[in-house]
Amino acid sequence: MRSRPRPRSAPSPGRRAAARAGAAGATPWVSQRLGFGTMMLGGEAHDAAESRALLDRAVLEHGIRLLDTAEMYPVPQCAATAGASERVVGEWLARRRKTVARDALVLSTKVCGPSGEMAWIRGGPERVDARHIRQAVEGSLRRLRVDAIDIFHVHWPDRYVPMFGEDLYDPSRRFVQAGAGKGGGGGGGRQSALSATKAQLEEQMAALGVLMREGKVRRVGLSNETPWGLMHCRRLSLQRDGQREQHQHQEKEEEEEPGRFFPEVSYVQNAYNLLCRSFDAGLSECCLEEGVHLLAYSPLAMGLLTGKYRHDFDNQHHPGEDPGDRDRGREAYRLNVYKGRYAEAEQRYERTPAVEAAVRRYCALAAEAGMRPVELALRFVLSHPCLGPDPTLTDIENNMATAATREGERKGAGVGGCA
Repeated sequence: MRSRPRPRSAPSPGRRAAARAGAAGATPWVSQRLGFGTMMLGGEAHDAAESRALLDRAVLEHGIRLLDTAEMYPVPQCAATAGASERVVGEWLARRRKTVARDALVLSTKVCGPSGEMAWIRGGPERVDARHIRQAVEGSLRRLRVDAIDIFHVHWPDRYVPMFGEDLYDPSRRFVQAGAGKGGGGGGGRQSALSATKAQLEEQMAALGVLMREGKVRRVGLSNETPWGLMHCRRLSLQRDGQREQHQHQEKEEEEEPGRFFPEVSYVQNAYNLLCRSFDAGLSECCLEEGVHLLAYSPLAMGLLTGKYRHDFDNQHHPGEDPGDRDRGREAYRLNVYKGRYAEAEQRYERTPAVEAAVRRYCALAAEAGMRPVELALRFVLSHPCLGPDPTLTDIENNMATAATREGERKGAGVGGCA
């Protein structure tokens, strides 16, 4: 197991503390247990001015150092706003350059996976190949107005995997994108399809390795990935390490083959919360033993774990609400505003009787512990060992759990998507 360095102490809240952190000049790589997700910035939910104010509060008031975005954000995604979240972050960085040094922050972004629905992103790529990765990185650099991306993720795999609300792996759909057809076949057909799938991952990792050598990407991550995908990419980096050792043993100064440097995958960004714990089924062990850091997104299950979608939530302010209304909650909340336009949210967090019963029980458990539901949900995620080596909460994490309680229960407010 690879050892991880101890985390640096986080800055205390306040603008002066943020300025001091910026003046230190050291990129805070280790143990980014809290981050600010920008998925809703620059779109319908928050315009540019509101987005900048939220970034001020996250970084300057609460000391958050990790900002997570993606080339396809904001959501719901559309051609008119594609890339707007990155542009908002880049504009904010330019405005705050005297207050927050670039090296005081960790910027995380992602290349879009295959999607026939988002034709405005490079024609709706059928797969994540070297060309698309390079174009995505260069586009993100322009929008973020920086010279390097600290963590660059593949947003989702270009092979079939259960994700965005799917729980069970369907073997009949394997290798479809690799050209073997449904069922994957057997014998030589299956092997050739598997080889093609592995070759796709090798192409992605090699392309990211080139960009790392160029200084445009500093660390590599995967998102919405499975244990098999993570471990295959990890094997590629170990193969690189083995080749290095062999060269050193032979006392040769040979340079690596151009384009075949396989970087180490340092991060996995997957959903993790009290209602979605698929990470614990296999990825948790892989990450813990391999020293891969979890960036948990959707820690509040897109707001369900705040309790605000319960028809009995804050009922004294809404005496006219119909308990049988299937919309569950006030119209200003995200899952109601974007109903029918945000399939990932509706598939993963469908408000079934079982989900609503679980939320009621978590709310009751929080009350028994003397805390709000938001605080319970965030403390659960922060307790996971894959978020960092220290299971105890720091002062900043305690402060953010409390602050997020207020933010998560405000009308229309959202809490960052990366814990």
